[in-house]
Amino acid sequence: MIQGNIGAPDSATDPDDITIGELLTALGSSAGLSLVFTYDGQGLQPGYHVTEVKAGRFEALDCGANPESWTEIFIQLWHVNEDRTHMPAGKFLKIIGKVIGHFALDQGAKLTFEVSDGIGPMQLHRAALPRIEGNTIRVDLS
Repeated sequence: MIQGNIGAPDSATDPDDITIGELLTALGSSAGLSLVFTYDGQGLQPGYHVTEVKAGRFEALDCGANPESWTEIFIQLWHVNEDRTHMPAGKFLKIIGKVIGHFALDQGAKLTFEVSDGIGPMQLHRAALPRIEGNTIRVDLS
């Protein structure tokens, strides 16, 4: 198994801000590995849940009257510790696959993770390219 970043996309302008399509492609080749998300210098607890997946299209006008529009996918992670191991990447892919079964996800959409431990406020994060470390695939959120 190759160590390091997986499938660095040619189109990535910022390796710390990947799209949903780039994440799914990277995870597809590592479905059997444990999926660990990290933020603020810590890993999500092994019992974390994917609690919600939202997709939206946004239209905006900035102060210079410049219009912009984009599609964004929000994946909500609940940082809880249950007596389990980290979710395999394949299970995460199946969860996202269920979402795709209900509505289409723009593979080029901006990807934002919402993370909460149930105590502090929800935090928004972008995701870096996944990297393999031993039997783990790690995604850093910032």
